[in-house]
Amino acid sequence: MNTLENKEENTVNEFNERINPTTSLKVIKSCIPNVMINPIALAKMQLFVNTCDKEVGWLGTVIKNKNSYIIQDVYLFEQEVASTTTEITPEGLSKFAEQILTLENGVEIWNNIRLWGHSHVNMSVSPSGQDNEQMNSFSNIGKDWFIRIIANKNGDLKVDVYDYEHGIEFIDVPWERLISVEEEQLLTQINDLYEQINAIKSAYIDSYKETIEAEIKEKVKDKFYTIGYTYPNKLNHLDYNNGYDDYDDRYDDYNDYYDNSYYGIQNNKKKENKKETSTVIYKTKPTISKYNDIFTYFDVEELEEISHYTSTETLKKMLKYTKYEDTFTQKDLEQIIEYAKQFHNKYMQEEVLR
Repeated sequence: MNTLENKEENTVNEFNERINPTTSLKVIKSCIPNVMINPIALAKMQLFVNTCDKEVGWLGTVIKNKNSYIIQDVYLFEQEVASTTTEITPEGLSKFAEQILTLENGVEIWNNIRLWGHSHVNMSVSPSGQDNEQMNSFSNIGKDWFIRIIANKNGDLKVDVYDYEHGIEFIDVPWERLISVEEEQLLTQINDLYEQINAIKSAYIDSYKETIEAEIKEKVKDKFYTIGYTYPNKLNHLDYNNGYDDYDDRYDDYNDYYDNSYYGIQNNKKKENKKETSTVIYKTKPTISKYNDIFTYFDVEELEEISHYTSTETLKKMLKYTKYEDTFTQKDLEQIIEYAKQFHNKYMQEEVLR
């Protein structure tokens, strides 16, 4: 019994070989090739695609710098094309090579031929079976990498990078248009002009800053309400803290009228035993029960303003900046507006009579 138990304890499970696994490849983002296209090469490809109504192919020169591929130029070659296919013939390539090698830097150009591009006319830029077979054939001509471009008339241009050395296909890699020397010079000039424009703007600000700051300080004042009734010979008035302590002339006329009126005479009798500039302090919440009550809290200027109010909400907003913010009930507010309108009407009638 003990012998069997020891034998089971010493048994180790063997790993199974994976002969046909489903292998996948995930590319590290920093290792994805970056393709840059010379503006002249890009312009030529746009013309190839938009001028020809059939699938047309071209070859191109590419130089590699670490993980960056720069497409320098592209060239048409003799080919047989149809509406949906393009075929690179040995005769066409041979003639193309002869033409390239006659150029001054022909050998360099031929050695840098690392791109095959073609148009899908109005179809999508997804590769066909023939497109994939063509790329397989390039792996047999001694190149360790090659680039494929598929474009169409809709403005799509897809770049695939084939790394034959490591057996990796990078499908649909990012690409960008390079800036030409002429464009870079113009952009430099544009940036210089923008700097000059900004300098002019700053000069405007600097030249007027002190003047405007002084003008704002002198002419723009905050409006403060300090509503309260005192007992001088005239009604109290708003103090705006801006040097305007006198009434408007038309309100001076009303004060004289009010002092000689019935309410003025009665009110003056009540004030005989009070100090001329004493202030009324209310221990209980006052109410507006009669017309004369409004003169306890508001002066002529305030009443004129209130007479134009159409809702108690507007009056509340006015009182928000005074010590009477929470003094009046809703009924009081309604009464104040009504009496203010009466005051306005009486004053206007008196003005007409004069």
